[in-house]
Amino acid sequence: MGIASNQKRVNLKLLWLFAVAMAEVGLVRFARLALDVSRTVLPAQRTKFSKQQFAQPQLLAVLCLMRYEDWTFREAEVRLSEHSELRSALELNSVPDYTTLDRFWRGLILPMWRGG
Repeated sequence: MGIASNQKRVNLKLLWLFAVAMAEVGLVRFARLALDVSRTVLPAQRTKFSKQQFAQPQLLAVLCLMRYEDWTFREAEVRLSEHSELRSALELNSVPDYTTLDRFWRGLILPMWRGG
């Protein structure tokens, strides 16, 4: 495992802890900040063959919102579909399906917690 991989893992853990520790900030403001921070730790797409419907930083910012608001994957989908200002803050043209969020979680975040 290279230094860059370890650094990425540390950055993602810090971002996730940031989502947990953020206190009493407006949801839209939090979404903008989470997206900005996510862009510093993740490339836009995982591979050049990605569908490119959603950027990785957008999905990570949604996961941070989920943690901040204690939403499930399905609740996140519903909340984003109801809240146009939140979608705008996350620069989302459409709402990610709950399965998209779950797959992103399993593919990026979960392995980090398992140490893989």
